[in-house]
Amino acid sequence: MIERTSREHVLNTLEKNHHNWKILDIGCNRDAVEYAQTVADTEDFSKFYNDKKFILIEGKDLPFENNEFDFVYASHVIEHVEDIVYFTKELQRISKHGYIELPSMLEDNIILSKNASEDHKWFF
Repeated sequence: MIERTSREHVLNTLEKNHHNWKILDIGCNRDAVEYAQTVADTEDFSKFYNDKKFILIEGKDLPFENNEFDFVYASHVIEHVEDIVYFTKELQRISKHGYIELPSMLEDNIILSKNASEDHKWFF
């Protein structure tokens, strides 16, 4: 199910459930959501995560089992993905619930203008 929500609501939900849920932050960069026990990215940021399991993503297929996670957190990731449909299906495959956050056109064009024009594949 797709439902609109806020980052604050998601963070409150994760805070309440992180002891019982297996949580993945995908596209973590250097600032993964604090409640994730597993973090993943296409670049090696493992040195930033001594207290979390880091997974390097090297292909289109995500290196996780079906329903491996209770929750996947994907903040500012989807705009970098070549095949959005495949990526969202992979997120659905590996997790029971999740959150996808993307930048606004205002943020892309004013705040992240150089970054957005160089590496964002999509604008939403």
